[in-house]
Amino acid sequence: DELRWHLERFLNLPANAESVEMPLPLLTVLRSGISGIEPDSVRLRYFVLLSSYAEMVQNPYGIIPYVKRRRDVIVDVFKRNCTVPGVELAPDKWYLQGCKTPWH
Repeated sequence: DELRWHLERFLNLPANAESVEMPLPLLTVLRSGISGIEPDSVRLRYFVLLSSYAEMVQNPYGIIPYVKRRRDVIVDVFKRNCTVPGVELAPDKWYLQGCKTPWH
């Protein structure tokens, strides 16, 4: 139901919208379904991917790290970059490898 709500909200955006918030699973579904479609003149610049960045912490009692906190990721489509408010991404492996998303 939540994914459907986000999809309906996305599809009902006004033509002059510059940004949209959505969960990462919805962006993944949209991306997989729009290959080969000619884009129109309506352009979104910012995608705010809700809780899509995980800050991991090494578990002192085990081998597997755990998620300490999740943060939103802001994707600037025009500049082709990603930012995470409150996090310096420059030394981050994900950032250094080009902010790859699930369809890369």
